[in-house]
Amino acid sequence: MCGLLAIISKKSIGFLEKDFKFFTEAIYVNAVRGQDSTGIFSISEKGNISLIKDNIKSSNFIETTDYKNFLKDNIYSSRILVAHNRAATKGNVTAENAHPFLYEDTVLVHNGTIQNHQSIANTATDSEALTQKIAKTDHKSLEEIHGAYALIYYKAKEKILSVIRNEDRPLYIISTPELDIIGSESGMLEWLVYRHYRIEVKAKYFEPYLYYYWDLTNLKEGLFTGEKIKKPEKTSNVYTYESFFFKNKKHKEDNYKNDHIINKEKSIFRNDIYLLNVNNIDYKEDRIYFDCSSPDYKEVKFIGVIYNQTLNDYEKLKDITYLYGRVLYSLLSDTNTIYVYPVTNVLNLQSINNYNIIINKGTTCTRCHKEITIEDNGTFHLNPKTEHKNSETFLCSNCINQIPKLKAKYHV
Repeated sequence: MCGLLAIISKKSIGFLEKDFKFFTEAIYVNAVRGQDSTGIFSISEKGNISLIKDNIKSSNFIETTDYKNFLKDNIYSSRILVAHNRAATKGNVTAENAHPFLYEDTVLVHNGTIQNHQSIANTATDSEALTQKIAKTDHKSLEEIHGAYALIYYKAKEKILSVIRNEDRPLYIISTPELDIIGSESGMLEWLVYRHYRIEVKAKYFEPYLYYYWDLTNLKEGLFTGEKIKKPEKTSNVYTYESFFFKNKKHKEDNYKNDHIINKEKSIFRNDIYLLNVNNIDYKEDRIYFDCSSPDYKEVKFIGVIYNQTLNDYEKLKDITYLYGRVLYSLLSDTNTIYVYPVTNVLNLQSINNYNIIINKGTTCTRCHKEITIEDNGTFHLNPKTEHKNSETFLCSNCINQIPKLKAKYHV
């Protein structure tokens, strides 16, 4: 889960000092969505691209000489500013793998994970592959993409800033008379806009698969809407485990720990779901084994297993680079070796009380039983699992409003 941020000036003079203060604080608080790397790019009135990035968290990034000089050099000439806070899923945490990515005349930031990225381009990260594809084509080529994405990108030859997302990643916009402001977190945007500009306004969703753009030569007209692209169909030749039947084999041997608390020290519970990097895949007898790791638990080894599979199944799956795994059990002798069951149909969300969680699609509000969807990202309340409570509880925004204590606290 990464954080996207952008401000577009509708003013003839570009940005003011207060806009840069807003932008800097927004980069800082956007760290809730990613702390592995930070980067920004600007577009000048003439359409020139400037960018800086580093594999450091935003609180350190905004204190660097490079960042301060960047603002000083661009305060009057810039018309567009875009930032990215990275939570790494593919590729090492290096300055080279930080966003934005620049290829030919195209600069891009991405939130999400692409399943078929190696078929797009042979790059270290899926986001870099997307940049190359967009640079060579246009937004219609996203119909070939399988995975999650929210994108902000600029093409210098066309002088067009573009935004597009699918239903798996959120992206919001707030429009004021002087600015268009984009971000991954609706509540954060609303709070920051009120804090800096004293404007109370609700953030609006970008509709999934609908193409939006700004014309650098006519920014005062604001946002334009283009055509809607087709949602890609799942096909059998896509390298993903989604089309396979998984059999959850229960282990009752004494050397497995499968009670509620799997790893007490790290607060890992049975049935938790994690986004895992796939480091190696092996096939033994009728089973496919996935050797996985998580950037959040670097000392923990995650092992995924799919049963009743053929060698042909293995050949189709051997190129996947990530999976969602549900925690099943650990070894009693080593609670840092954890077995997971690959799952699909999940959502990666953040609650209004700042918990990041991966849930099954179809999860509902505990109080009114309304389904929690991607549209609820950043607005629902979560009571997490604990050592003594083996399930989470969820409250949608409507139910939060019916509880005075929560309504007063979160201003939903």
